[in-house]
Amino acid sequence: MADIILAASTGSAIADHIMCAIIGLFDLAFPGRLRSCYIDGSYADGTETARSDIDVTIVFKDRFADDAERDRAVRLAGYSAALSSLELDVEVTDDAQVAVGVYPSLKGASLCLYGEDQRAQWSILPMDTWTRGHVDARAHACGLLAPCDGLPPSSSCRPSPRIPRSGGPFFRVCAPDGASAHRCRRPFDT
Repeated sequence: MADIILAASTGSAIADHIMCAIIGLFDLAFPGRLRSCYIDGSYADGTETARSDIDVTIVFKDRFADDAERDRAVRLAGYSAALSSLELDVEVTDDAQVAVGVYPSLKGASLCLYGEDQRAQWSILPMDTWTRGHVDARAHACGLLAPCDGLPPSSSCRPSPRIPRSGGPFFRVCAPDGASAHRCRRPFDT
């Protein structure tokens, strides 16, 4: 395996080291499948603080081979976040999904750390999809949406790799069109 060389720096030696390790793990687990890796948020624009998380998006080439490949990638993201000395919010996606559209911050305010920078080819999600995802996520975070521990396991409830320091893993519940509706606490092994 070749050493991972970042195309850009986060401005933090610790964050750069973590990103090299995560990209290396994904490259090792999924040889030839990574298209690119981006960060957005405070580490992308240089405004991070000691309490900032690293917002990471890993894009796979083409489509996930199957649900099993996607599930393995999501689990690896969760394990990577659990091992990191900085809080990570890692999203895994593929070319097919980003072709539908991305959040404005990923298209316009992110930093491509590794691989082929595809941002110029992406479109921004429709405003109603973007707004629904943000409003529902914030309402859930504020306790305005009921926890979804009672939801039966289904293919629409996927693990979110973000593992907060205060508790267990969260799952992102997706609408039928794939848009994120909100996160909810569920056992990681479902």
